[in-house]
Amino acid sequence: MAPKTRLSKPTLLPSYSPPRSTRKEVSILRKRKSDALDEPEKTLPDMADTFRKRLVATKRFNNSNLRKQPTIDLDSMDPIAATSPFFEKLPREIRDKIYGLVWDDTHGIIQRYERKYYAVTYGHRDPPNRRTASKAPWLLTSKQLLLEGCSAFVKQGVWHFSPHEVGPLEPSQYIFPLITPGMVRAHHLHLGSESDGYYPFCGRYSYQEGYEKHEGEVDDGTAQQYHWLPKASITPINAMAASMEFSTTVKEVKVDIKVYNIAMQLEYGGVLQYPNAYEFDLSQLERLAVHRGLQSFKAKLVVRVTPGRRPASISDTDTMKLALMDELERIGTLLVEGGSVVRVNSLNPNNSNWQNWDMSLSVGRPAE
Repeated sequence: MAPKTRLSKPTLLPSYSPPRSTRKEVSILRKRKSDALDEPEKTLPDMADTFRKRLVATKRFNNSNLRKQPTIDLDSMDPIAATSPFFEKLPREIRDKIYGLVWDDTHGIIQRYERKYYAVTYGHRDPPNRRTASKAPWLLTSKQLLLEGCSAFVKQGVWHFSPHEVGPLEPSQYIFPLITPGMVRAHHLHLGSESDGYYPFCGRYSYQEGYEKHEGEVDDGTAQQYHWLPKASITPINAMAASMEFSTTVKEVKVDIKVYNIAMQLEYGGVLQYPNAYEFDLSQLERLAVHRGLQSFKAKLVVRVTPGRRPASISDTDTMKLALMDELERIGTLLVEGGSVVRVNSLNPNNSNWQNWDMSLSVGRPAE
């Protein structure tokens, strides 16, 4: 009789258990599926009502953030707190020079005016953004520093206007009531943006009177192109005029116009390319005559031409620039009566990808 073979016990394989995170996701998906089956399908009015509620909640959140940005109360500040006795004994002229040195090291501040935010700098320089703007905390040291520091700032202050708003302040930034667009020395208008290719004008083509184009006829150069300011560019101009508090405070107006897509403008429509006549309408700038103390009007035009998309005739670009500068000169002589006119042209080859044609205009008279 053969010996009995002893069978070994079968080995049980461990059962697979999914991770806890996976089980949680599966349960959430099952719950969403069951809820979707129970809930009726949302109609268009229901979706609009939901969007309206979210919009109201967003506005409340933004308003709460605005309330976190305090405006300095002059009456509640101690006039001599934390002020050095040595600094108080210095003559006012020396203190103003010290304030000027401090402001020179400040990139600029951001101020709120009429529910909008603007960049303000000490002297003409590039406007700051939310990250590079200074909070000027030293102004809060005492009432004396606040009053004298703001007074020194507005003497050389430049208020920057642009169709693109700077953006809201941080909760820790303050609003100084002594720095407003009607109290600074200069207004600087920026039209055109490099980041988004913004073109600061609207344009259309037209034919000269007496010229009638027939089908299949080649353009003979009689086309004319008209340009005017759109609403986005007129809005900051209105703010420049409406912010006047004292008619003789603002002494200088500067306008910077940047055109980075000039090839697209010249080739608009692909039909009437390179017209020999351009006309610009900047009459909206005439309302800046409310600033009766203007002594200087400056304008700078930067036209970028990309070699890959360069127009067939560079002379057409020059024609466009001259027409725009002629209109700016007309505005400048209107705002600054009796001022001398100076024009400067320059070519700046930044790199192999593009070239900048710069044209500057200055209309000024001696300070009174």
